[in-house]
Amino acid sequence: MLSAIVSAAHGTRLHRTRLDAVAGEEISDTLTSAGALDALAAADEAQTTMLYYTPLDDPVWAELSQALVPAAWWDLLCPEGEGTAREVVVVPDGPLSALPFAALPVRDRRPLLEYALITLTPALSMLRPPSARPTGQRTAAGPTVVSHIGVGLRPESTEAEAVALERIAASATVRRTADRAQLDAALCAEPAPDLAIISAHGSSGAAVDRSLWLADGSTLSAASAATLPWPSTVVLGSCWVSGMIVDTGKEPFGFPLACFLGGADTVVGGAAPVQDEIAGSDVRRLIASVPYGPAPLSVLREVALERIRDVPLSDLDAATATGLITWSTAGPSLRTRSRPAYVEFWDGDGLSIEHVTSQGQLSLALPSSVRALLESATDTSAGRPVGTMDFAVSAFTSDPANWQPLPGHPTADVRDEPPEGRSDRLLLLASPGHRSHVITAALARALRRAARLAEGTHRTTPLHVITAALLDDESTTAWWTRTTGPSPSWSDCSSSACPHFSGHLTHPCHRPRARIQPRSP
Repeated sequence: MLSAIVSAAHGTRLHRTRLDAVAGEEISDTLTSAGALDALAAADEAQTTMLYYTPLDDPVWAELSQALVPAAWWDLLCPEGEGTAREVVVVPDGPLSALPFAALPVRDRRPLLEYALITLTPALSMLRPPSARPTGQRTAAGPTVVSHIGVGLRPESTEAEAVALERIAASATVRRTADRAQLDAALCAEPAPDLAIISAHGSSGAAVDRSLWLADGSTLSAASAATLPWPSTVVLGSCWVSGMIVDTGKEPFGFPLACFLGGADTVVGGAAPVQDEIAGSDVRRLIASVPYGPAPLSVLREVALERIRDVPLSDLDAATATGLITWSTAGPSLRTRSRPAYVEFWDGDGLSIEHVTSQGQLSLALPSSVRALLESATDTSAGRPVGTMDFAVSAFTSDPANWQPLPGHPTADVRDEPPEGRSDRLLLLASPGHRSHVITAALARALRRAARLAEGTHRTTPLHVITAALLDDESTTAWWTRTTGPSPSWSDCSSSACPHFSGHLTHPCHRPRARIQPRSP
């Protein structure tokens, strides 16, 4: 067996190994790597099922891993100590198209999927260059989804999927279908759909014969699928149907290729047995991600990682680790990323969450006094995100009778220190009747902490916001105060203006640098 790995940065590496097999060898309870590949090549349902449910600590998986992804390649596939997942495109040959690459144990005897995003493609020549990738046409109503739920699925699974579809109805157009004719019509209708999701039982056998059982009792075979138009992404929540015939020197074929011929560039489905719970969970998470547009590959990996986290190999099998697999003709650099890079996100409780698909935003109930200062600061910020100094200057200039000025006469031109490598534009959501504001991460932290400071009084004041800003090392207000020195008239607010201060911000990283309180009228 000859394996090759190609990297733009590291060139090509080859690995040759021999899987010895005894004449007439068959896969059995004492599995061998050669016997496993023979079973996959024969498309034997019983033997393939047994292989997929064999624990990953069985020697057969270590043998297959060493043959296909040897330790000499781990510096590329699963570098030690690197948290970023590598994107790996596998071009399988023969029975390898049915092999669960994601489950192969590699470094620390953990599955490859813990280190990499794994996609299969029928041939490198089918990967589309950047200029050839379709841009897609989405309507103002959001993406259009074609849905079909086949016959014989568990009622709880179909109900859960129906609920998931209802939840995205506000941000996507969902075309539900109940028979083959409706499915064909929905795929052909304008505007062209962006996504097709078919949850159905799939039949095993030779890849060319695998098909889906639709709700009206009819079947949709690979040959029939080749006559239909398909959206860029197709999700097949079923066993077996994503099996492909990929042999050197021959034309590949199978259900995924039929979808590629109809316009798809990504096809998700099961190439072997998939538990109903796992297939249903994968499909529902893909549905939930529709409004945000992440790559199915990333979503599926996240769900799989949740399933296998902290599970020892002796209790883990390939069917559980793999779930639905992804075939694609979109090159790695062309796939939509699952999340924007380096975005800061604040939820409704004011808690920071990293690595999310949503635009960074902060949702807090703020009183009119704080809102008024934000309005004033926004009007003078010249389109830039409103920072802590903008807010402070707005407070001092709008009510000079009640504030001691900041030392050194700063202006709003002094900007907050942006988070390293992260976005410094957050959206402060507005309550009905008010406008939203774009603010810096430092001001977002100050507003969140101010709300905590004010929990005892049940009312956030501008003083709480400025006090919180003074405690933030990345706030320009705190930096300015440390640099110029506090005014002699400033005094400690922890016991007077902010009596609840000490109980809310006592973390050692939040040591006060300077304090401010309003002047008595």
